[in-house]
Amino acid sequence: MLLSLLTGWLAQIYAMLAILPFASFVLIWFAAYFMMKDRKYATNLSVDITVFLLIGSVYVMVRQVLTSSFLFWLVVAVLLIAAGLAGWLQQDRDGTVDPFRIFRFLRRVAFLMLTPLYFLLLLLGIIKYMGDM
Repeated sequence: MLLSLLTGWLAQIYAMLAILPFASFVLIWFAAYFMMKDRKYATNLSVDITVFLLIGSVYVMVRQVLTSSFLFWLVVAVLLIAAGLAGWLQQDRDGTVDPFRIFRFLRRVAFLMLTPLYFLLLLLGIIKYMGDM
């Protein structure tokens, strides 16, 4: 009962934040900045959290606009290849692999990939909606 209530509550919060991930970015940035008084920390935390919101938003938008999830899985494949290359470069350069650094690198690359994709899908969605009217 409690677990069901908690997961439902978390799903609602995620859904509300994922509707407008960049508004959530600003909200998270200000909250982190007021708590820590460190702009770099606030920016990094906002980017890291926004990536998870963007993943959900882009997936839903791809399904709605393109009626297929191929593009989303292509992005996932590119991110996995990037993670493999980052691990290979770390192993080649340092002799060890640091999964935390790879995950942090992946979050930043995902942010850079998903941000323009989000806006492109938003524009395509608006065009598709206007065309259906």
